[in-house]
Amino acid sequence: MRKLRTAATAAFLLCLTSVGAPPATASSIAAKCPADANCLYSGDGDTLRAIFYENINWTGARLIYYGSSSCTTTLSDADFSKSAMPTGWNDRVSSIRDYASCDIKLYKDINFGGASTGWINAGSTPGYNLPASWNDQASSFRVS
Repeated sequence: MRKLRTAATAAFLLCLTSVGAPPATASSIAAKCPADANCLYSGDGDTLRAIFYENINWTGARLIYYGSSSCTTTLSDADFSKSAMPTGWNDRVSSIRDYASCDIKLYKDINFGGASTGWINAGSTPGYNLPASWNDQASSFRVS
C-alpha cells in the first residue's frame, strides 16, 4: 500500500463512508492521488469532481478533489464545502476543471467570506482560466 507523502495530504483526507458501503481506508483512497498532486476526499472518494491548478491553462501544481458521486443538479445546496484552502493552496489557484456534473464557487476569504465568483461550470475540457481579478485569490470554495 502506498503511504501518504505529506502531512498536508493527510490533514485534508476526509474519509466518510456511506451506509452499506465497505469502509474506505486512508491508504486505499490515497492510492488515487497522483504522486505529483495534493488531493482532497469526501464520501468514499470514488468520483473525480474538480482539479484546481496553480497556473493558467491547467498547468503547474494540482489540487484534486474526489467525492462519493456526481454532484446534484441544483445549485441551492453544496455537495462539498472547504472553509479554508489546504496548506500551500491559499491564494494560489489560477485555473480549474470540474467533472461529474459539478460546478465550483470560489471565495476570496476563508469561511466563504468576501467576494465570490458565482457558480462556475468550467467543464473538464478545456476548463476555465480565472480572470485576472481572481488569479491567486481563492481562500475557500464550494462544489455543487
